[in-house]
Amino acid sequence: MSTLLLVNGEDAAALSSEAGRAAARRAPGMRGALERVGYEVLEVRDAATAFQRLGERPHLIVLSGAVPDMGLLELCAALRKDPVAEKLPFVIVAEAAAKTGAAAKTGADLVFPPSVSPAEVADRLRRIF
Repeated sequence: MSTLLLVNGEDAAALSSEAGRAAARRAPGMRGALERVGYEVLEVRDAATAFQRLGERPHLIVLSGAVPDMGLLELCAALRKDPVAEKLPFVIVAEAAAKTGAAAKTGADLVFPPSVSPAEVADRLRRIF
């Protein structure tokens, strides 16, 4: 079984934007969908914990929703510099990343807009990784 690090910092009670609320609705479903296709999911809610959990040697990193201590694109670039994660596949599920193409510059291997269902993301990851 492959281990996946899911970084999702959304807290549904604290969200004020529509994009943030959409990400929060996606989060519980994302974890379940990934587990249903066979991933062991290590879920974290902030950047600091994401760096700590790298020690558990995930095979893939999924960044979904905003984290409180760092932007997703910034987090992707920072994680990519860590020797444990530098060669891992990175997936980002975020509106800004999907629209601007900026995710490719940070090291993301695959980018989904938030409108994509968790089941679609999980199925695609299962087929690719």
